[in-house]
Amino acid sequence: MLKVDAEDYSIVLAGAVFEVTRPDGSVFELTTGTDGTVTSGFLVQGTYKVKEKIPPIGYEPNSEEYILEVSPLGGALKTISNNPIKINIAGTKIWDDANNQDGKRPGKITVNLLKNGNSVKSVEITLGAAGEWKYSFNDLRKYENGQEIKYTITENAVAEYTSQISGYNITNSHTPEVIKISGEKTWNDTDNQDGKRPEEITINLLKNGTKIDSKVVKKSDGWKWKFEGLDKYENG
Repeated sequence: MLKVDAEDYSIVLAGAVFEVTRPDGSVFELTTGTDGTVTSGFLVQGTYKVKEKIPPIGYEPNSEEYILEVSPLGGALKTISNNPIKINIAGTKIWDDANNQDGKRPGKITVNLLKNGNSVKSVEITLGAAGEWKYSFNDLRKYENGQEIKYTITENAVAEYTSQISGYNITNSHTPEVIKISGEKTWNDTDNQDGKRPEEITINLLKNGTKIDSKVVKKSDGWKWKFEGLDKYENG
C-alpha cells in the first residue's frame, strides 16, 4: 500500500497506521514508512480488509475501508490518500484616528501573510458594505512535513499612521494634528492720553464662523493671549 497526499500524489505520507483484518478475522497493524509504503510479512492467500486507524500528522482521517486481494501472484498495490487539514485566517482593521478627523486615512491597505516567516500571499483591504475593514486568507494547510505551520501577518506602511498587530487584527493610529493661535493687542492711542483705554478686553475664538471659546485679556497679561490644543482639521 502507498499513502499519499490527496492534493498532490507526489507527496508520500509516513506514520499512517492501518488496521488489517486477515481472512480468518484476526487483526494486525501496519505503519507507513518514510517512503509512504507499508511492508508486511508473509500473507496467506485471501481477502484482506484495510482501514486507517491513525492518520498521518497534519491530515484528516480516511474512514474508508479497502479490500486487498492476495493471490499466489501477490497482492495488488493500493494507493490510499488523505486530505490535508486546512484552516482559515481572518482579521479586522481598526482605525484609531478620531473618525478620520484629519482626512489622512487611505482608501485601501495591504496585508501580507507570512508562512514560517516568509511572505506567501497578500490581500488589499477596503471599506466593506457593513462599514468594516476585514480580510481573510482561506484554505491554508495547517501542517507541513509533519510540523504545524506558523502563520503571521504584516502590513505595508500607512503614511502618517503607526501600526500595531494583535494576533490577526491590526490597529492603525493617527493623532489628530493640533495648533495654537496667539496674538497681542496693540493700542494706538498715544499711550492712553485721553484715559479711554479699558482695563480689559475679550477675545473670541471662532471655528468656521461659530464662537467656541473666549479669553479676557488685561494689561497684566501684557495684552497678550493664546488658544492652544486646537484641531487643525475637521472631517478631513
